[in-house]
Amino acid sequence: MPFKITISEDADRQFRSLPVRDQRILEAAILSRLEHQPTTPTKAIKRLRPNPLAEFELRAGNLRVLYIRRYQ
Repeated sequence: MPFKITISEDADRQFRSLPVRDQRILEAAILSRLEHQPTTPTKAIKRLRPNPLAEFELRAGNLRVLYIRRYQ
């Protein structure tokens, strides 16, 4: 079952400020890695030490996406 991915306004603003090439790389990484297993550690997904900003990091080349997992 796919997870629902939501993007905050601030994250969307930062995403849109990236070059189009980087936007495509991040979009592909987000859809392929976070839609089905966003919390399974891999080379691209890393659980971060406890902090107020994010719980996980997704790596796509030299780009990083910080995210949290929310239950509904």
